[in-house]
Amino acid sequence: MRHIVASSALIAAMLLPVPVGSATAASMSVRFTALRTPVARGGTAAATVHTAPDALCSIRVVYDGVRSQAAGLGSRYANANGNVSWSWKVPQATPTGSWPVAVTCQSGSRSGQATRSLSVTP
Repeated sequence: MRHIVASSALIAAMLLPVPVGSATAASMSVRFTALRTPVARGGTAAATVHTAPDALCSIRVVYDGVRSQAAGLGSRYANANGNVSWSWKVPQATPTGSWPVAVTCQSGSRSGQATRSLSVTP
């Protein structure tokens, strides 16, 4: 009987999924405190987020399925108060509409993301 129980436990253990690389990063708060919107084509957009002090943050702006490469959209560190800002020029040829602005921040093993919509007008 002992062998049957032990064998059953061994079989059950072999059938259970083994978490490989399942350690997940702890979440970190990232929230927009300002987003200049709407912005006219050719105008200057700006975004500010609040997160953990000294976190490294990147911003991604996508117009009509194409990621913007505008100057000013590089990665930045949050200041000692946890604030980080970007400003960039919206190209004159940008289609009007609502486009996503996503900010991802990381500090050590913690990370977080926030997304808002930027409205581009003629």
